[in-house]
Amino acid sequence: MNYDDFIAEAKALSKSALYFTRAGTGEPSGYWHGHRPEGGPLICVRRGGAWLTVILGQEPNSTVVEVTAEPLESTEPLYAEKCESLPPLEAVFLRGSDAIEKFLQDNGWERTEPYNSNFPSDIPERYEGLWQSSCALYVDGIVAVIGGWHFPWPDGDWYELADYELVLWVLEGAEPWVEVFAGQNGFTVYERVT
Repeated sequence: MNYDDFIAEAKALSKSALYFTRAGTGEPSGYWHGHRPEGGPLICVRRGGAWLTVILGQEPNSTVVEVTAEPLESTEPLYAEKCESLPPLEAVFLRGSDAIEKFLQDNGWERTEPYNSNFPSDIPERYEGLWQSSCALYVDGIVAVIGGWHFPWPDGDWYELADYELVLWVLEGAEPWVEVFAGQNGFTVYERVT
């Protein structure tokens, strides 16, 4: 497998996403409320026909998500822009085709083994640079993201969350980084501190 083949495999796994920024005109798609030590509303965004409001608790891991028909407005409107979310290497390794499986076997690597600098080929390292250039965490001006791929945090739970839908990822004002996943029993919220 060459680099172009690897890129094609990764692009086949891309997911649609919405990036929320302060730049835009017209009807807002969200509102930024901000981090406050006492907790309270952080962000409100439109998702489908509803509005999701992330409310930070005063204690760690006490954040909740409220779903309403109307937005909780603020003086900081946000505007959504469609984009494609390239998968992190973990996703390419795990969800890639048989060609990726063979590439991994040829390099003595397992599908569920996270990438590190011991990987014999330089193709994943080169791809990682491309992925970072488009990943919301590394792009200036993005307040939050709906959809797309979740981030491989050092916590090591990427594989556990691989089958869940990333509903919202809040980047502005971190830390904590707030991620909201949809599961069978509603929303699960993760607060990440790096």
